[in-house]
Amino acid sequence: MINNLKTPKEIDAYIYADMQNKWDWLRNNHPELNVIFMIAKGSMNYDMMIFTEDYQSDVDVEVIICPTLDQIIRGDDMISTTYVMEDNSHVTVRDIRIFKDLLFKQNLAFLELLHSKYFLTNGDNEKELLKELQDMSDEIDKIDQVRFFKALKGMILEKQAALTHPYPNQKEEIEKYGYARKQIHHIERLYWMMFKMIYNNTLYKDVLILDKELRDRLLDLKINHYDKNEIIWASEYECRKANELINLHLEKNKDNFKVNEITKSKVENIIYVYIKINIYTKIIKEIKGGCD
Repeated sequence: MINNLKTPKEIDAYIYADMQNKWDWLRNNHPELNVIFMIAKGSMNYDMMIFTEDYQSDVDVEVIICPTLDQIIRGDDMISTTYVMEDNSHVTVRDIRIFKDLLFKQNLAFLELLHSKYFLTNGDNEKELLKELQDMSDEIDKIDQVRFFKALKGMILEKQAALTHPYPNQKEEIEKYGYARKQIHHIERLYWMMFKMIYNNTLYKDVLILDKELRDRLLDLKINHYDKNEIIWASEYECRKANELINLHLEKNKDNFKVNEITKSKVENIIYVYIKINIYTKIIKEIKGGCD
């Protein structure tokens, strides 16, 4: 049992306060960015924020911005960048058109954002835009099931490759313990998500937060270290099993898994209409401002 030093209400308050600080930081340091909404990403969406004497979770966010008319006319590259804050948390800023494409590619790290309860928006139009996308989230999750499960498999294998790789942010830990606890935590989390989706036909949104017993085990793996050989063996087994099960699942459903072009078209239209309204609104404000 993990002794979390913050209650669920305190964690919620902490997340929203931190998100607001990041929003204010962007407004003060990057006023050129046309921010439309911000969504929390990672452990907050899995109910796995942890605060102990030795481990404190941070708040990473995805920030979606709308292009300006000038940027579109000039043909500027779509913005996609990450700012690292003083506490080592990340603020990732992306053009909404890139965000849309990542949803279509069935990138699970972005699909999860539409199921997050932690978000801030810039106004009524932006709130409505996000609500429309959230209301369609189950459909968006299934736009392309082949891509979805291949992406899931890719994420698991990526975490396995990182388990003992001396990246700068985990080099010291690997030298001391032989593996990075964050990576085995993710391997096991993704494995059980995959297992429940394939065997129980559970929706993606319903495996983001796993049952308490599994979450306790995952949190334990996240904050404690165990025998390196046992961890590596477990990761190899789960990655091998995930690869086999996903391949079998895709083969079994090869005639059923079709790309949902109708949902893609709906999302394209929602975002197209929003960008047009956003640009139009700003032009009107500029014209009125120039007349004063």
